[in-house]
Amino acid sequence: MKLELSSPGPFKVLGEQTNLAQKWEQYYKRFEYYIRAQNVTKDEQKKALLLHVAGEEVQDLFETLPNTGTTYAEALAALNTYFEPKNNIAFERHLFRQAKQQDDETVDNFIMRLSKLALGCDFTDDAQKNDMIRDQVVDCCKSTDLRKKLLSESELTLEKVRTVARTFELSSSHAKKIAEDNQSLDTRSGEINRLNGVRCKQPGPRNTNGIVVASGTQRQSGNPLGRTNSSGRLNTTQAKTPWKRYSRATAECYRCGGKSHYGRECQRAKNVICRDCGRRGHFARMCKTKVKNVNAIESENDVQILWEDYECENNEEIFVLGNQNATVPLTISGKDLNILVDSGASVNAIDQALFQQLRSAKTILEKSHAKIYPYGKTTPLELCGKVTLPVQVNPVTYDVEFQVIKGSGKPLIRASTNFQIL
Repeated sequence: MKLELSSPGPFKVLGEQTNLAQKWEQYYKRFEYYIRAQNVTKDEQKKALLLHVAGEEVQDLFETLPNTGTTYAEALAALNTYFEPKNNIAFERHLFRQAKQQDDETVDNFIMRLSKLALGCDFTDDAQKNDMIRDQVVDCCKSTDLRKKLLSESELTLEKVRTVARTFELSSSHAKKIAEDNQSLDTRSGEINRLNGVRCKQPGPRNTNGIVVASGTQRQSGNPLGRTNSSGRLNTTQAKTPWKRYSRATAECYRCGGKSHYGRECQRAKNVICRDCGRRGHFARMCKTKVKNVNAIESENDVQILWEDYECENNEEIFVLGNQNATVPLTISGKDLNILVDSGASVNAIDQALFQQLRSAKTILEKSHAKIYPYGKTTPLELCGKVTLPVQVNPVTYDVEFQVIKGSGKPLIRASTNFQIL
């Protein structure tokens, strides 16, 4: 049965300045594949079919050629003789040297393209051709890492280039797939942490007494965290905190506060005992029970809340400042005073002027590590230091530590003294 196959199509001669020899060689090879597939065996039929399929330009050219003969082989030889001088070797080698691997091209496909370009370069033999293709791959492959691998080979052949390149491309593809899977896993892990309670620090609400929650790095109001009870204090057990989604690159450990790892992986705080709650496994600055209410002093009508932040061995304290009317009469260093009292406070405070009135020859002003911030500001108030003063309540006298603040304002007594006084 005769097969119905498409022919190679006409061969273009006019307007072609270069590559005619190479293109003609490729064309007549395709033509021979065609006549074999069509089972054309007669010599005269081969010659006629060649001129018919090649098209009008080849037919017109053939009529002008000398010594075309009568057989298929003689006709083909005459055409080969005509096209052969048109092969510009210098330009063909220029095209070969300019060839570079494309972004979407594998090294195997690049080698195949170079092999086609090498047909018109008139290399001496296959060994020279393979060496030139090898060198072109090393020079013009798109991957610097692959180039390093190829240059590290002591005896690099074209076949070795194929082997190394295939292994490299396959491993690169596998590594990319693993990275994509890990990134997807990190995204899912971040979602799980979000659902398990990974929270970002946010400023708190203002309660009925004007108290506002603020962290050491965010001292501002807004973004409600909870509700207040009947006394106007922040009910931390009902606090609601917005969720924040984390990936491994932006994660903040809820045990140590470090970056780029999750709490379940933390090694820094694994055996640490919290100074606040006494439990193992987190730093005091990350303790969930560290928020306290406190009143402090300042002449302005500013109010904030205390946040104790422990960094390893350094204690940093942030206070609420503001005027309150809840006072109690006390005698400090023999002087009768009205003291602002807050059972939720964690410090005692007096201003610099009152300290000068209360001090004696035996009074020692020590360095203080406390930090006191006015509401809405990020710069702490300047402290003179801390001092221990005698406080008389009825017949009993207590030694009480006070923070001394530069400026003026009402004095405040802390919670550890309150329960004994009141």
